[in-house]
Amino acid sequence: MVSKSGNIFKNLPDPIDEEIFEVLCACGKVKIERIVSNEQRTPSSKWYDQTWDEWILIEQGKGVLEYEDGSTQTLKKGDFTLIPKGVKHRVFSTEQSTIWLAIHMAR
Repeated sequence: MVSKSGNIFKNLPDPIDEEIFEVLCACGKVKIERIVSNEQRTPSSKWYDQTWDEWILIEQGKGVLEYEDGSTQTLKKGDFTLIPKGVKHRVFSTEQSTIWLAIHMAR
């Protein structure tokens, strides 16, 4: 089990050219991670096609998700969504210093 205590807003990395993924807790079929985005987007040739459900919450900033069917979803501070297993998606855009809380849940 990977676990630690802390504050989701502390020790933020300096802006770099890629998103930063940090596992906050992993136990059994659940993994919780902090993702920090700085105006990144997923390359247009790539889709996330996960084998788990992913619940995400925007803690700070704004992000836009794009789905394989062409629809988009804008999330800002306080917004959350559930992306079911097998739903292809990608990050269309983010603001600088966007903080996502992602909870991955295997079935």
